[in-house]
Amino acid sequence: MLVLNPLNELLFKYGYEGKENIYEFWIENKEEAIQFFYKKAKKLMKNKLVYMDFEIKMRWCSPMGMQLKYEVKEAIKNGHDINKEYMDEFSFYYDGRNQRLVDFINTHPLDWCEDNIKQVDLRGISLVRLKAKGNYLKDIDLSFASFDGSDFHSLSFENCNLQQTRFCRIHFEQVDFRKNCKMHNTDFSDSIIDARFDCSIEGIKVTHAKEKKIKQWHKSGNKRFPPCTIFIK
Repeated sequence: MLVLNPLNELLFKYGYEGKENIYEFWIENKEEAIQFFYKKAKKLMKNKLVYMDFEIKMRWCSPMGMQLKYEVKEAIKNGHDINKEYMDEFSFYYDGRNQRLVDFINTHPLDWCEDNIKQVDLRGISLVRLKAKGNYLKDIDLSFASFDGSDFHSLSFENCNLQQTRFCRIHFEQVDFRKNCKMHNTDFSDSIIDARFDCSIEGIKVTHAKEKKIKQWHKSGNKRFPPCTIFIK
């Protein structure tokens, strides 16, 4: 999945033709490409979130990133809980040897993003069309990640960073977003949601097609940041 970001289109205008790995092209031409971005889209480049989104997602387009993404997706599909303990032991085979998440992070540094991430660093990962049931995801930074088109049953998120995360066109059934999850500009557009939110839902996006409507919005507890159940059908 290519980076869904306006800078991705500019990279094609800069000279990327799709004949080589997009991440490797980006790294080889990074300095000149950034100058081109500033020349053609100065306002976009002044928006730090736009470049952060581009850079964080771009690393998953690398050959190593694509292999790691596949292995993480398979682990979730096979019912593994994803947390710091699991990912500390997690390994995948790439370039002739077993690699770990820390190897990927160290070989794919980010310029404009915080490096001191205390949670499992899966920022920007694309796990689209993921079918998962009964998993427990804890202490993970999933900011800028995408789960579009997925099907989640009986999943729990706890202490996860879900800011700028996409949950579009998803079927949620009995999903829990537990305490300490962070959401901002989290996108639930066009999704069927049966979920409980025990975290702040301030700033989430819940847009939907015209023929759909919110059938129930149940709130309880604190009026400002309530746990709630949302059904969109």
